[in-house]
Amino acid sequence: MRRKILYTFLFLLLAAGAFLWWWSRPLPVLTITTWPETYGRAQAASQIVPYGIANRVNTRIAQWTGDLDEIRRAVRSGQYPSDVYDLELPAAVQACEENLLEPIDAATLPPGADGIAATKDFYAGMIGHCFVASAIYSQMIVCGPCQPGTGDLAGLFALVAKDEKIALQRAAKVNLEMALLADGVAPDQVYAVLGTPAGADRAFAKLDSIKASIVWWSAPNEPVTLLRDKQVRIATALTAQVQGLAQTLQDTPLFGQQFHEADVLAIPRGAPKKEMALDYLRYATGSAPLAGMTRFAPFTPPRRSSLPLVEKLPPSPTRNFVLSQASLLERSFAIDNGWWRARGPALEARFRMWAAD
Repeated sequence: MRRKILYTFLFLLLAAGAFLWWWSRPLPVLTITTWPETYGRAQAASQIVPYGIANRVNTRIAQWTGDLDEIRRAVRSGQYPSDVYDLELPAAVQACEENLLEPIDAATLPPGADGIAATKDFYAGMIGHCFVASAIYSQMIVCGPCQPGTGDLAGLFALVAKDEKIALQRAAKVNLEMALLADGVAPDQVYAVLGTPAGADRAFAKLDSIKASIVWWSAPNEPVTLLRDKQVRIATALTAQVQGLAQTLQDTPLFGQQFHEADVLAIPRGAPKKEMALDYLRYATGSAPLAGMTRFAPFTPPRRSSLPLVEKLPPSPTRNFVLSQASLLERSFAIDNGWWRARGPALEARFRMWAAD
């Protein structure tokens, strides 16, 4: 009996020692590189910090400017300053083509909060060979003279042609798609048409019809300034700037059409902490963490199952904005960055010459 008691005591002592060692051990470190300011803070609060607490991982946040050279150097040298990167979708497409990122098996992503498989729950284009979307952002159309929710781009172009000034980003992408949609091309045919010489001519001809009314912008805050100063009453603007404008102006009608892209999470190829990075990526792209970002940033979650969870969050300006425009997403146009990567340089060069003329 004494021996049994002694063995039991020793077992409990060893178990307590093992638990104490496990609890006090240096935590594994996972570094996530993301964007500064509102977006990065939203990720930290809803995904990065909660993951670290739940998994006893020391999650560290690094900021960057989106320069792919950092990932190129890491893959080439084997020295990795970060384990996970948040990339804009065009950069992710390019990095995939350069074989800079680890492949991601979509079947391993968590199902939605409603049990729907990730491949059906994410919006189209939000899961790639080596990335998974973390937030959707858009060029939205703020249109003082138009009715909120309308989706007739032909009517919008006609309105501009009647001497309503419009602020557009000085870039081919979005503007050429918008022109073809306004000229009657079906959304699923836009890139097929734009990829032909005649289709490109058609897009530029449509833009010609409003060229005299265009005020160009380059920096994200410029269209908001133009709208506030009443230099234009119609403008394309990025999601965060539109949300800020909506907070300060009572009447900010949004045109029905959006042109959306995404920020995505990716893992550099050969990263030594690949398995932990994958575990984080799966956590961060779950329905609830994606929904949680809307408490702090006005970007739509890339999963359908996240929106009911957004509705249950406490009201906030960003959460309220996401809910107010979420229904527009299904009717909006998804920018094909793979297409632009392959076909865009010649069109961008032509656009620069056209805009400068």
